[in-house]
Amino acid sequence: MPYVDIDAHRTTAHITVTNEKGQVLKRKQTASSAVGVREALAGYHGPMKTVLETSSTWGSTYDWLTEVAHVVVLAHPANVRAIVDARIKSDRIDSHTLAHLLRADLIPQASAPAKTVRAVKRGLRHRMFFVPHAARPPGVPAVRVRYACRAVTRLRCIRARARRALTVTDAA
Repeated sequence: MPYVDIDAHRTTAHITVTNEKGQVLKRKQTASSAVGVREALAGYHGPMKTVLETSSTWGSTYDWLTEVAHVVVLAHPANVRAIVDARIKSDRIDSHTLAHLLRADLIPQASAPAKTVRAVKRGLRHRMFFVPHAARPPGVPAVRVRYACRAVTRLRCIRARARRALTVTDAA
């Protein structure tokens, strides 16, 4: 079974394919598109296990991989210590490291929400970007309003925690 890592970015993707013994079968930098991924993995038939590190563009790449690969693992980027603590970082080295970690079954997994949930989250994120601009008074920079919104949110969280703590204490 080939083990594949795709280090995907907005325009390019670095693909590393290894076998069960850890030998590199293929390294390729290709376009980060469905066609580019399919062409890079065209010679491999049968079950294939792939790993993809989450980033700002992981959703579409994840969807392409589910069409081609047997198993797709989504790696949590902050918990992959072999890459986070590495002194030398490049797409080639990161891709090779993730392929070996996948082969050893040492990938800290992140959950992948359904495509419809991702679309809703994307819409909410887009809306949250525009709210500080619409709510600001004339003449006040949007940056100041954004930090004020964060401070208010933080204060609400602190108050909510305090209320929960009092409720738990009262119940005991």
